[in-house]
Amino acid sequence: MSSPADSPKTETDLKIAAEDRSGIDVFLDRSSEWFSSILVKESRQALKSRQFLWTFFGLLIVVTCWALGALTYVQSEYGDDQSPGQYLLFGFWLILGFPLAIVIPFATFRSLAREFEDGTLQLVSITTLKPYQIIWGKLGSSILQIMVYLSVLAPCIAFTYLLRGIDIRQIWWGLGLAVTSSISLCVTALFLASGARSSRQFGVLISVFFLFALAFVYWLWCLFAYGLTYQFVGIFSGLDDQQASTIMFGYLSLLVSSSFLLFTAAAAQVSFEADNRSSWIRVAMLVQQILFFGWIAAMLSYFFDSEIAGVVSMTIAHYWLFMGAMMSAVPAIMSRRVKRALPKTVVSRSVMSLFMPGPGRGYLFAISNMLGWNLLLLMMMLLAPYVLPDVDATMRGGSDRTLSGNEIEEILLIMISNCIYGITFLSFLFLLLKASVKKRPHAGPLYGAVVTIVFLMVVTFVPVLAKLQWMPNTSREYSLILATNWYVTFGELMRYGTGNEAPIIATAFMGLAMLFFGYFSLRIASRELHYLPEAIPNRVLEEERKKRKVVEIPIGESIDEILGLPRQESGE
Repeated sequence: MSSPADSPKTETDLKIAAEDRSGIDVFLDRSSEWFSSILVKESRQALKSRQFLWTFFGLLIVVTCWALGALTYVQSEYGDDQSPGQYLLFGFWLILGFPLAIVIPFATFRSLAREFEDGTLQLVSITTLKPYQIIWGKLGSSILQIMVYLSVLAPCIAFTYLLRGIDIRQIWWGLGLAVTSSISLCVTALFLASGARSSRQFGVLISVFFLFALAFVYWLWCLFAYGLTYQFVGIFSGLDDQQASTIMFGYLSLLVSSSFLLFTAAAAQVSFEADNRSSWIRVAMLVQQILFFGWIAAMLSYFFDSEIAGVVSMTIAHYWLFMGAMMSAVPAIMSRRVKRALPKTVVSRSVMSLFMPGPGRGYLFAISNMLGWNLLLLMMMLLAPYVLPDVDATMRGGSDRTLSGNEIEEILLIMISNCIYGITFLSFLFLLLKASVKKRPHAGPLYGAVVTIVFLMVVTFVPVLAKLQWMPNTSREYSLILATNWYVTFGELMRYGTGNEAPIIATAFMGLAMLFFGYFSLRIASRELHYLPEAIPNRVLEEERKKRKVVEIPIGESIDEILGLPRQESGE
């Protein structure tokens, strides 16, 4: 007779404690598989760090003291007639801006910079994690910290809506701009940290510069918070909803496109040298330029003026000057793996070759875009009165929307001047960086940006100081000694147009310099266009063939032949 202990147990009897799992738990378990390990590690380290704990608890104390103190002060000074809503909201904006503008971006910068300093990033790079997953893990940890800080201040900010004098748009716009700007600062921090790995001294310099830049951004946020709180109606009183939405679209498109560009650049800096680091970065540049021109076309529908063309042309020239210099600062090293991916046909080589790695290709890419986008801007200004039906002529005194012949001549002169200055400076910087990068094998895009800033300061301030020293009596008059000063020449052309011959002669002088430096730069850069793709080794072809190989079982084979076993002979 069998005892109860010997009786078979069912699956229900073996369960000690049944787990109650909802659909949300199942969804979170499945979605967590998509999170990279670097994101989990960074999130744990960030939330357990002393910097986060002290900042978070300090934030709680400051918010509590401000809420109680502000309510007490307003009631005691102004009584029941004064609403403390604006007073409270302005303080909450200042408190929220400090961690989002300074603490989190600088902690993100130090997080990636410490990986380079300790040498742990090389260990992470040899794993199966891709470069963009490493950068996304760092950025995801920063976004998580932003959400934690918002969980403290967002309810307090929403509470001010219940008081008098607060519009719901003030809260939405303030929170949206604060979060998007903080994420953009974190992406910028990752780019600077990845670009400052060439030397410890350069990294310290970038760290100090970035800290001062964050302090300046926080000061701008304080000014914006004051205007958003106390002058919200006055700021947008002259704009309708469509115009305000267009301005916000321009700001958000700038943040999103810049974040995408810096994200791809940071991922390229942490990848191997054998990878293609340039294609996605140059695609991101084109995306940002397309969004910028879309915003300009929308702005022309409300604020059409010939002077807009000069400002936009100046912006385009400076944008591609910096981008071309940063692309020229990359070492001219192409691995055999990248050379095998070069375009093969003549058509593909003429179209896609500029997207491939190489400082020469980067220089040609920047020059072609500088000229192409300025030509597109000229066509946009000529066709805007006919293509855009909502062009507002009241901004031009109610005159005809079409441009006069004199205005077209001035626009063309300013565009030519900007292209000449941009190409001249970029050609000189290309030759300079080509020679200096050989001595700095770890130089990167950030090095090219620093050299460009120093170069622009020299060619701008040295002629001004020389003019003040040699011609003090004509300090307010334009002179040819200021020919290399791009900004003074641009201001003279915008002010007088063809009425002053001195800036036109200075532009012609810079045109001769463009021909000189451009000739040598084009000769060196065009050599990279003649590179032909290398043949793929047989070993690589065999490995790819094995990956794509599909095992098919012919009909009629026995199980022994399928398994590769020797056929057994019968005993007869």
